[in-house]
Amino acid sequence: MYGIVSILGSILRQVYLPNPFVNIFATQGIADLFNLIVGGAIIGGLSYFLTGCVYERGEAPAVGSFLYTFNYALITFSFYGVSLIIKDIIIATIVYMILYIITCIFLSNLKNKQYKFRY
Repeated sequence: MYGIVSILGSILRQVYLPNPFVNIFATQGIADLFNLIVGGAIIGGLSYFLTGCVYERGEAPAVGSFLYTFNYALITFSFYGVSLIIKDIIIATIVYMILYIITCIFLSNLKNKQYKFRY
């Protein structure tokens, strides 16, 4: 199951997700080059860390792969949305990182809480 989810996630990330940096750089070519060289590593690292806020490695690899792909898409679309509003790369990055840190703290706190349901 992990192999199927992993392959589908890779195809989704490489083919179907938009370039989140297209609104920040002057030309499409520069945005594509940045995304190819640096952007994928940045988004991948952020996605890996965000997934680690709610998933323990080795629990269920297919679930982890799905969460990684979901977080990768979430980060891509959220940075794309921020870049639609804010065109300056430095300000857009600062605003995005503040939102990212708040999300990581929220998910870490959510994971650490124990919920008791009473009948």
